[in-house]
Amino acid sequence: MKMAPILLPLLLAGSLAEACEGLVVERQWIREAPPGARVMAGYAELRNEASSLLVINGVESPGYFEHTMIHETQLVEGRARMAPRETLEIAQAATLSLAPGGLHLMLMQPVSDLALGAEIPLTLQCGESRTEVRFLVRASAP
Repeated sequence: MKMAPILLPLLLAGSLAEACEGLVVERQWIREAPPGARVMAGYAELRNEASSLLVINGVESPGYFEHTMIHETQLVEGRARMAPRETLEIAQAATLSLAPGGLHLMLMQPVSDLALGAEIPLTLQCGESRTEVRFLVRASAP
């Protein structure tokens, strides 16, 4: 029992070492969808407080969505189309917006209907590092 105070800081330090260094996520939300919807979208403000370029190269949400990706809405011949993105690059001290009509997280095949107000964990990947962020299911942007 005397080891417990020592183990907790070690466990916390281990989990912090694997986080995406410098990544700050704010105003994160998932747009509410009608029951049975197979595709949803996630939005947020991503800020890089690291001393170098931050590259996000994936997103996942096991247990909530069968497939997740980074997407971008582009205008092609006057029509909006979505295209997958391999990465998001955020310069040092910069902010990148994931917003309707632009960059966003594409959340496909939800395991169950997500209720308004639910908090859904999404994990952002930065190389081998990962940061879990809870996204709130909302009817509109915060």
